[in-house]
Amino acid sequence: MTPLKLLDTPDKWTKGDFAINIYGDSAEIHAPEAVAWCVLGAMEKCYSHDRAKFEDFEMILILVIEKKYGMTSIVQWQDEPTTTFKMVHELLELAQKEFDSAHTK
Repeated sequence: MTPLKLLDTPDKWTKGDFAINIYGDSAEIHAPEAVAWCVLGAMEKCYSHDRAKFEDFEMILILVIEKKYGMTSIVQWQDEPTTTFKMVHELLELAQKEFDSAHTK
């Protein structure tokens, strides 16, 4: 599982919490009741078993965000009121391509 695959529809993405349940309340990232995640929450859910992969994806995503939006904080960018699911998904696609390219060499 990748953050891109986990956050494949708008209802699986959230702002302001790492993860939420069906009622919109905070949930633990790995809890069975978690139904939506922020970008960092999705990264943690997908890569918590491999810190190196988490850090690689994080670095790539920060570079993509900085290049496109001039920001260096994933949380700050994704929690901006103007950030949309479409923007998140597009950046995750770019980051995933870079990540896959770096990990298939």
